[in-house]
Amino acid sequence: MDHYETVLTQLYNEAHGSDEKLRQFKVVTGGDQLTRSRLNESKALRSLSPNYKKRFDDIDPIVIELWHVKQDLLEDEMYNYFNNLAQWFIHIEELNKTAKDGDITSIIPNLLMSLPLFYNHSTLSKYLVECINYVIQLEYLLSPLMKLRVLEGSFVNVEGGRSNNVESDLLQEHSVRKQKFLIKQLGVNKTQKAIERASAAAGAIAAINDNIAISLEITPKSSRHIKTLSPGEQQVMSDVLQDLKPFKFTPGRKYEGFEKLGENVFACIDGSKMKIDLDIIVNRLLSGHVDFGNDDIDSNSDSDSDDDDMPDL
Repeated sequence: MDHYETVLTQLYNEAHGSDEKLRQFKVVTGGDQLTRSRLNESKALRSLSPNYKKRFDDIDPIVIELWHVKQDLLEDEMYNYFNNLAQWFIHIEELNKTAKDGDITSIIPNLLMSLPLFYNHSTLSKYLVECINYVIQLEYLLSPLMKLRVLEGSFVNVEGGRSNNVESDLLQEHSVRKQKFLIKQLGVNKTQKAIERASAAAGAIAAINDNIAISLEITPKSSRHIKTLSPGEQQVMSDVLQDLKPFKFTPGRKYEGFEKLGENVFACIDGSKMKIDLDIIVNRLLSGHVDFGNDDIDSNSDSDSDDDDMPDL
């Protein structure tokens, strides 16, 4: 995080002539569950430092990113009846639509809807905690301006046009993958400078590779089906579903792996126990909230010159 602070200060000094706007408006930072946890723990370790840069005050708030929430939902085991499958599918599609449209008004409702899904999977689900933490920060701890900045920073549109948004962390994951590929090519004994140069060039090199692939008519690899099912395949699926009648209750019909699931996600949840568990999580998250207030930007007691004399913790 010291490197984050150094880079941010450098960027703001080059853009605005000083870091005054950085101190005034701060920078919203996000990542997956592990990243958010580590960054918050780093801030906690430096919370008593007398210098705002050492406290990382400029990096705030630190929130979970939405693509990682959706990814964790898809990684859960879903041995369920078709009712459960339909319920999960509708929720995932809602998350996809929210991302494509950049609909910031649906983010918090989607996360609240994700709570019982994560809770039903495990009362110790880490992304259950992350969803609660996200909602607490936006609804209770952040100012209206900062809340809007967090919501608007959740999606990005690099292609332009309507409904071409993606989650910001998904775009970052692709960027990191390109950077890692180049860094691996450097071999052993690579210097920090070489890593920085390779990371900076990753986007341009990837664009060159894409243009070469297009000119050679090489079909890019995709994680999604690019062709719809043929009429024959659709008919086979239709015949199987008509014989199976998955949404018709049939006494005595069982399927291995489905014994512990109810008719839907909510049927397996004890509401009173869930409330107790969520209250414990909320109290734990709020107990770590410390407000140091706003430093006086014009104060001479917290100047940049103090950094040279301040020993590292």
